[in-house]
Amino acid sequence: MRAAIIDRETYRQPKAQFLITFILITLLTFIIYSNSFSSSFHFDDRAIIIENKGIQSLSNLLKFPFSGNRYIGVFSFAINYYFGGLNVLGYHLVNTFIHILNGILVWWFVILTFRTPMMKRSAIGREQIFFIALISSLIFVAHPVQTQAVTYIVQRLASLATLFYLLSLCLFIKWRLSSTTKSNLIFYLLAIISSILAMKTKEISFTLPFVILLYEFFFFRDRLLKRAYFLVPFLLTLLIIPMTIVNVSKPLGKTMAGELSRASHLAAENVSRTDYILTQFRVIVTYIRLLFFPVNQMLDYDYPIFHSFLIPEVILSFLFLVVIICFGVYLLVRFLKGGNGYALLVSFGIFWFFITLSVESSIIPISDVIFEHRLYLPSVGAVTAFGSTVMYAVEEINKRIQRGNSLIISCIAILCVVLPLSITTYQRNMVWKNDITLWEDVVRKSPYNARGYNNLGSAYDKAGRTIEAVREFKIALRLAPDYWDAHYNLGIIYSRQGHIDEAIEEYKTALKYNPIYADGHNILGIIYANNGRMDEAIEEFKTTLKLVPDHKYASSNLNLANQKKISKRGK
Repeated sequence: MRAAIIDRETYRQPKAQFLITFILITLLTFIIYSNSFSSSFHFDDRAIIIENKGIQSLSNLLKFPFSGNRYIGVFSFAINYYFGGLNVLGYHLVNTFIHILNGILVWWFVILTFRTPMMKRSAIGREQIFFIALISSLIFVAHPVQTQAVTYIVQRLASLATLFYLLSLCLFIKWRLSSTTKSNLIFYLLAIISSILAMKTKEISFTLPFVILLYEFFFFRDRLLKRAYFLVPFLLTLLIIPMTIVNVSKPLGKTMAGELSRASHLAAENVSRTDYILTQFRVIVTYIRLLFFPVNQMLDYDYPIFHSFLIPEVILSFLFLVVIICFGVYLLVRFLKGGNGYALLVSFGIFWFFITLSVESSIIPISDVIFEHRLYLPSVGAVTAFGSTVMYAVEEINKRIQRGNSLIISCIAILCVVLPLSITTYQRNMVWKNDITLWEDVVRKSPYNARGYNNLGSAYDKAGRTIEAVREFKIALRLAPDYWDAHYNLGIIYSRQGHIDEAIEEYKTALKYNPIYADGHNILGIIYANNGRMDEAIEEFKTTLKLVPDHKYASSNLNLANQKKISKRGK
């Protein structure tokens, strides 16, 4: 009878813990993101959502084959559009809900990890395990560095990929912890399906099979070879992303929703693989700083490109990262020699961080070397390691106090960590209110960022603040005279104001620096035609059609220009 009571209590406790976690994560997330629900579309949102005709028809996206390397993410935008059009509230609610689910999955991941054979060796009590899982999940949802992946609508691609990534791993662990009966194989099959969905959401999921292998090595060492053949389907999912990229004929880092690259004045092809990886040593240090000290966050970093390993910033960053990795190895070895479970979990978190960051911070050049949303998936390892460290410290403090109440100390520790992060996140979300507040924040923190001034000028122009817009475009051009986009935007304003000569000069300068911009040639042709310069207009329309043979307007504009030229001769 006593055994039955113990079993019943053991069964009830996880349910209560889950309920507490679910309520805390949900309430906290909704509170700190409540001021973002009316935030406007930004930057790449326009190309991927507002101007993307593909998401305006679910029927087109449901046709086989389901092409596109980010199909699932784009499909989620199509569902949003189907139910709410371009009402931002629906998009923000979905992003917030995904963030909540990810917080819960972080909690579940930690709980499951402590049930593995290697972690059972540790003498960590059930209360400590619960608090490690709770503080890790709360830090994950409350951290301000996550705002770019949650509030910036199009970066749902990162959070949704993370959801499938974590779900796949958790289901795999659940299956590994269970007996090999047919009923438990459902966890295994669902893990494979979730892995496929992750691969079809964003390229960061490419690391999932490697993380599963790492997890096996860390937590199932005594049974690794016995079930190694079950890892084969996950390894086969590695083919999904390369095959999809080949099908769409686009290189990694320049995909349909790719990393704000279209608006960048720094093209990926102008950054060599060597320069990119050298720069990433410094970037990863910045990411770590943001995780521990989330200050001076911004959407668009004006980050320097490093061209030599011998530069002090690069060498010191490299050595710092090597020290962290060596520390992770040290903790693993220490655990294997009889250390506690805290060391193993911190070590795994360190390796998780570097592996999951490798797709976007290694040898594959991407137009922009740094973006905060790239930390979303890697931060899972970081918060797990940090949560373990905090609870280890709490345990040591409790031992020194001797009669201290570990529950009270744990709650105080969680409050001291999570509350400041939550306040900072709420404040950071205010910046995302609209384009003006967002880009004013960028130029204030990065005063030499030409793209920041250009985009702030566009925001002012859209709001009817023309004088301020011209000022910002001119600042952008002082910083980067070859910035074609700012020349083009300035040309639009001059054209609208009737300053035709100035407009033509700006358009010509823009096309000098970006001669393959078809719309620019078409617009310049229209201005020439409207001012009776038919030969020049015809030449611009022909150039447009060479660049884009099926251009929407150039063909009819060319015909009209030819007709006006003939009519002028007849007179």
